[in-house]
Amino acid sequence: MRQTSIPAVPIGSILDIWCLGYWHRVISGPVGPNGKPSLISASSRWGTVMEEPWDVVVQGREVRLVRAPDSWPAGAEIVDKARGFIGVWRYNLFTRNCEHFVSTVLDGRPSSPQLAKLGVAALGVFGAGLAISRIRQA
Repeated sequence: MRQTSIPAVPIGSILDIWCLGYWHRVISGPVGPNGKPSLISASSRWGTVMEEPWDVVVQGREVRLVRAPDSWPAGAEIVDKARGFIGVWRYNLFTRNCEHFVSTVLDGRPSSPQLAKLGVAALGVFGAGLAISRIRQA
């Protein structure tokens, strides 16, 4: 999905925003006076969780809807829980990034599929390099 229609994003939805090489995961908040939802996320820019205006976070980049809540009350509950991390969550790329934050809000277990994929890729490159090195030594 290229750009998600702003009015179609229910409160508490999980969105990914393309940020030059990775997907930044966010939670949509309530729609503000500008007709756009706020976005709640953990980022290195602030070093914690913040709730920011749509345009500040999206900046015209590709947005995709990952998951919408089952109901408005469920979405509002997700937003309330996410807001509890504002200023409290300490960002760390490897252990407390945007994906870790969203998965913690949703199910209490931090996970980062993108980081796991990166780790597997790095391990593959390392293994290939080691194999090439041993072949050259033989």
